[in-house]
Amino acid sequence: MVCRAPLYLAELARRGLKILLITPSSWREDALAAAKDPDHPASAIDEVAFVDGDVSRDNSYLPGVLSAARRWRDGYRIVGAYAVGETQVEPTGLLADALGLRTPGLRATRACRSKYLQRWYLPEFSPVSLTVPPEGRGPSTRPPSATRWWSSPRAGTPARASRR
Repeated sequence: MVCRAPLYLAELARRGLKILLITPSSWREDALAAAKDPDHPASAIDEVAFVDGDVSRDNSYLPGVLSAARRWRDGYRIVGAYAVGETQVEPTGLLADALGLRTPGLRATRACRSKYLQRWYLPEFSPVSLTVPPEGRGPSTRPPSATRWWSSPRAGTPARASRR
């Protein structure tokens, strides 16, 4: 995914910055093959830390990210962090905060990945909705003010009700 922005990598390298990449282990083969190709943007990456774990499960992926960052913190002066993909936003925010780098803040990096938290912190920008925990879902969860009811096709997505 980092190679979707080849100019970004080229600019970092042109400025003499070392490019350190933390990515899930599932990308190992692709990343190593791309890094060997001198014409591929990934060839500008200096080090890759492949992390085991599931980015969608709490406390599965983050420990590996922190371990890699700790090793690098001791060997480099880290001046920036960039979340290349959506699933990397929260770990990147935590790293940036711990390293004293500029960041939108821990609340923002956590909330941007959660529709529920976005609606909690920014109700004035949120659609009318009802958040129902998974164990509370069923036909009886319909709000009394709803004139129409839609069930989201995705599990975990809040249902919406429109008002008259």
